[in-house]
Formats: sequence, C-alpha cells, structure tokens
Amino acid sequence: MASVVPNINLLQKTKRIFDKHARKRKRITSVSTIALVIYLAILLPIVGYRIFLSTTLNSIRRDIDQKTQGIQQQQAKEQRQILLSNKLTNISEALDNRILFHELLIEMFELFPENASLQSVDLNKADNKITVSGIVSSVFTMSELFQSFTQSLESNLYAQITITSLTKSSEGEYSVSAEITSNSN
Repeated sequence: MASVVPNINLLQKTKRIFDKHARKRKRITSVSTIALVIYLAILLPIVGYRIFLSTTLNSIRRDIDQKTQGIQQQQAKEQRQILLSNKLTNISEALDNRILFHELLIEMFELFPENASLQSVDLNKADNKITVSGIVSSVFTMSELFQSFTQSLESNLYAQITITSLTKSSEGEYSVSAEITSNSN
C-alpha cells in the first residue's frame, strides 16, 4: 500500500492574507503614484508660471529703475535748460529795454551843427537822461541847433529836450546846456 500523504497546506491562509495585503499595497502605491503625478501635473505649471511672473516682475522693476535714473538725469538737464532759457529771456528783455546810449551819443554829435562844439556829455542811466553842453559861435548856429533838436523830437528818438542854460560870453559865443530824456525805458 502505498501511503498516501495528505496535502495539508498550513500557509495557505497566511498566503492569502499576504496576497491580499500585497494587492492593497499595490493599489495604494498605484493610487498614491497617480495622485502624486496629478499633483505634480498641477503644481509644476503653477510653479513655472510663478517663476515666469517673478522673472518678468524683476525685469520690469529693472526697467523702471533704469527709466527713473534716466528721468532724474534728464530732470537735471531740464532744470539747467529752463534756467538757461529764463536767463536768455531776461537778457533778451534787458537788451530790448536797454537805453542805447552809444546810439544816443552818435545822434547827439549829429545834432550839433558844424560851427558848434560839444564840450561835455554826462550820462545818467537811472533817469534815462543825457546832459550835454556846448559852445555855439553865432545866433545862426544856435538856430540850427534848435532846429536839429526839434527834428530829433519828431523822430521819437528823444522824449524830451530841455535847454537848461543859455549864456552869451564876452567874445560873442553862446554856451548851451541841454538835458535830453530818452524814449527807451
């Protein structure tokens, strides 16, 4: 007789428990892996977008800083240009409003006739006045001088001409002093 050995497997129940735990572990690992992949699939674009925004923001800030520095440099130039422009305007106004004494003196020399001599010229810039004195040899020359004064007033170069003194010397010459007020203010 052959001996028949019964097939008794005492580990079968334990093996089933291990297999069941292994399947659970495998399922948990699979679900965890899928969840991790989904999480990373969501997180990576967000992180990438955040890095992109941060880089762009830093670039914009650098551009703003550069532009601000440029503006500040231009502002100093602009202030200098405004100051220079104001000075030029003031100079221009001063030149337009100044009394042209050299022109007045030239005109005065032309006022005195040939037979008259100009003795002195005093300029008073504050009052826009020129005081002149001269010697005239005759009454006819005196008449020419007064006609010259009248013509000068009509040309509007002078606002007023006032004879301040007129005397006759023993030699027959006339000493004339006049105060001339300019039209320029």
